[in-house]
Amino acid sequence: MKQITQHKPALYHTHSSRLYLNLGKTGIKPGLILTLVLFLFSSCNKLVEVGPKKNSLTPEAVFSDSVTVNSALIALYAQGGAYSGSLTYLNSLYSDELTNPSYPQYQGNALNSADQSAGTIWQESYAIIYKANAIIEGVQKSASLSSVAKLQAMAEAKFFRAFCHFYLVNIFGNVPLITTTDLAVTRRQPQTSALLVYQQMINDLLDAAANLPADYSRSGGACVRVNQFAARALLARVYLYNKDYQNAVIQSGLVIGSSNYGLSGDLNAVFLANSNEAIWQYDSSIVGYPEIAQNFVPVSGAQPQFIVSSFLLNSFESVDARKSSWIGTSAGFPYPSKYFALSGGRQFDVVLRLSEQYLIRSEARAQLNDVTGAQTDLNMIRKRAGLANTSAADKATLLLAIEQERRVELFCEWGNRFLDLKRTGRLDAVLGAEKSGVWKSNAALFPIPAIEIGKNNNLLQNPGY
Repeated sequence: MKQITQHKPALYHTHSSRLYLNLGKTGIKPGLILTLVLFLFSSCNKLVEVGPKKNSLTPEAVFSDSVTVNSALIALYAQGGAYSGSLTYLNSLYSDELTNPSYPQYQGNALNSADQSAGTIWQESYAIIYKANAIIEGVQKSASLSSVAKLQAMAEAKFFRAFCHFYLVNIFGNVPLITTTDLAVTRRQPQTSALLVYQQMINDLLDAAANLPADYSRSGGACVRVNQFAARALLARVYLYNKDYQNAVIQSGLVIGSSNYGLSGDLNAVFLANSNEAIWQYDSSIVGYPEIAQNFVPVSGAQPQFIVSSFLLNSFESVDARKSSWIGTSAGFPYPSKYFALSGGRQFDVVLRLSEQYLIRSEARAQLNDVTGAQTDLNMIRKRAGLANTSAADKATLLLAIEQERRVELFCEWGNRFLDLKRTGRLDAVLGAEKSGVWKSNAALFPIPAIEIGKNNNLLQNPGY
């Protein structure tokens, strides 16, 4: 089991608003960073057509050895951290977790196709997918890498491809499924059914789980690079969303059964760097700021930027320890305090953690009519919060109890609340009541960005926009 450490050296450091890699830890030569940036990042954000250039690097040259491949993968992580904060707070505003008058289009579910924040989610996601595909294709063409090195590098890239497709399909609905860097294919690619996108995600994550290491040795013990269990954790979520409950039980069970992880007995330690509970964390310094807390932690005594809604605040049981540990108050306003200002030590943005796996397995077991198993998993999370065992004793009441537990356990984490209400078909009932006169059913999907439709006339706008 990982030990909670606050001073373990990370792969990345920032200084004077500039990004530096801990080159001593990675063994990466500084000149390779520019090489990989030029190769992977050129024009991929917009997927526009780029002609061949003289003296341009070939995939064979860039992916000639394990050092350059590692450089490419770390560049992929750097890109992946860029939108982590927005995925959390935008979806929290869009559901019923947060309020902020500066985002009326999200709080009031009144997006339009010109919204820049939604457009950024689309563009950042496909930029990461493009880079993941470039790594997969480049590694496949390499004549010098071992078969084991190839499989591991492609597995890591496939994890990111699946991760981004997961958010795209759940936020926007049917989206283009991109598995190539061939611009002749991608620039006019139409939307793919969600069913096929899910199947590709499953295939990618099965590959990742089979070929990634089980430990964190590649990142010095810090859980800032995905491993086999990160792939299984995301796969368990994908299976749950896809209503494949038996496989959701299997994959979440493999994560829960791993000796790598354990529920933290201290709620204030859950989000520390390398907590026992963390399966995968973003080292936030990758993107030039010290921690995800910048989105939520107010300046001392000031009004928070994002305020916890009354709906979320009032949903906690009176003795729930998470309310006092994970919700702070500043200038009389409640705010999410899962991340907080530290006088020493570090916090990373937790993407995947063990408690979600217990809740995934609990829900999947309930759907399979394993009431006792569902209760056992649910009670693990309730006990840690200082609560009594659940009183839910049948499938229907258990599913509602699990939804409520996910609400108070996973709030303000990567859009879980909004996506939960959507996948269970309860958006209209819940948000329709909480946002009476504002909520409309078509708001379940974000609009396809107008700028993307302008570039690709094969894209169809979602209904109501």
